[in-house]
Amino acid sequence: MPRFHQLIPPHGTTLTNLIVPENEKLALKLRCAHLPSLTLSRAAANDFELLASGAYSPLRGYLNRRDYECVIDRKHLADGTLWPSPIVLSAPGTGVGQELALRDSGNHLLGSIRVDEVYSEGLISGPLQVFQLPRHFDFPQLRRMPAQVRSLLATMEHPDVVAQEDLQDGAQLDGYSRLIQPAAGWSRLDDFDHFDKLRRLSVTVAERYSREQALFSICALNLESDPILRALVQRNYGANYVLTRDETEFELLNGYRAETGVTPLLGNAPVEPAATKGFCLWITGLPSAGKTTISEILAVLLMERGRRVTLLDGDVVRSNLSKGLGFSRSDRETNILRIGFVATEIVRHDGVAICAAVSPYRASRQAVRGMAGTATFIEIFVDTPQAICEQRDVKGLYAKARAGNLPGFTGIDDPYEAPLAPEVHLHAASGTPESNALRVIEFLESRGLL
Repeated sequence: MPRFHQLIPPHGTTLTNLIVPENEKLALKLRCAHLPSLTLSRAAANDFELLASGAYSPLRGYLNRRDYECVIDRKHLADGTLWPSPIVLSAPGTGVGQELALRDSGNHLLGSIRVDEVYSEGLISGPLQVFQLPRHFDFPQLRRMPAQVRSLLATMEHPDVVAQEDLQDGAQLDGYSRLIQPAAGWSRLDDFDHFDKLRRLSVTVAERYSREQALFSICALNLESDPILRALVQRNYGANYVLTRDETEFELLNGYRAETGVTPLLGNAPVEPAATKGFCLWITGLPSAGKTTISEILAVLLMERGRRVTLLDGDVVRSNLSKGLGFSRSDRETNILRIGFVATEIVRHDGVAICAAVSPYRASRQAVRGMAGTATFIEIFVDTPQAICEQRDVKGLYAKARAGNLPGFTGIDDPYEAPLAPEVHLHAASGTPESNALRVIEFLESRGLL
């Protein structure tokens, strides 16, 4: 039989849960269908979730005027309970006695509030009924209510639980169960650091700890929340210790230890691997200069180093993304900007884009640099004499151009504007494709990109 530890009681002794029973949900839903709606921002939906689930215990709703003023003045509720941050809801134009349906940005019903008080230019308070928690499509298996986390912690190896938001370590933590619970409230759909951090933490926790040693969970708090509030929330999840590496935060929490019931521990720097950032390798040069061969070798070398690589070869792009474009200056610039747009999206997702394209015009390449960002755009000039390019030309394109059968061919009757200050200048005639690819790798390492 598993043993069950007695955890620290929630702040205020009782864990609240504002979600209505299943047998009352239909009536609430039908009533809300006829009510005016208030759409919650993502940040407001985070607070709603923490209220509804009991993470903000002992609060049972948004602060009324008296509690709000006491929290602002002295970090306590009107009854003297420690509470450091105003948890409020704004609904300008709402009147006392009105009932509102609360919805998320997708118009999904979350619950309702009956307005008992309006104060401070639109803040409202009153009884809150919760139909459901806000929907999350990211890491749903890691999102647990405080009661669920507490039941899991009660069966773990040690009765003392230390909460930490990353994988920092502290002295003498062998006698604690670990609740690794980052504040994962976020507000942007393109916040890719959010996804990368949680994915890496999940994998590392599973590799480093057994189920009896550590529990990985996430909550909807924002990382910028008041340290005392974060400590109280972690207590509501079952932790009686919190780990911080910030000495100022440690001193603050130590001063409130008697009221929070949570003891701070000073930790070291986090030990999880640093997040990798994306970049674009823009490989330019005359036709048949050797760009594709170098690009393919680079892709392998980068994937060996654990990077996600997308290779955008000029010929392949022309037959797909830019199908139908000709070889006028305007069409060539459009082709380069299309490649640049795709590369920029890859970089924004922390991937590596390798773009091998003649891209003969400096202005087009500079435009792509502006799109991708100077810090993550690396221009690589494959500088091969035209005579050697013509010797390598297995397709016979140079010969066709000289015979007048391929008008507008770069290097014959259309200019190639060589880079003036590329980040990497490769002299392909004096080095092998392998050695030139390694030169690019060395440059990336010197820039801290690998």
